[in-house]
Amino acid sequence: MNKWFTVSLWRYLLEKPKFRSRRFNNRILDRLNVIYCRAKGHPCGVNWINHGTEPDMSCKNCGDNLG
Repeated sequence: MNKWFTVSLWRYLLEKPKFRSRRFNNRILDRLNVIYCRAKGHPCGVNWINHGTEPDMSCKNCGDNLG
């Protein structure tokens, strides 16, 4: 079965984003960016703090909380 036809995938893609930072708000373009980034599997990875020693578990591209 193709992964694009599962209900759980579409529920994940379309659920409300969990933003860690305030630079992202709930505008249409931000939502579309989150959906696209989720579909690709967050290819940019997480943000790192303290000079790259601790992840803050938010996506570099869309700001979605991955933790």
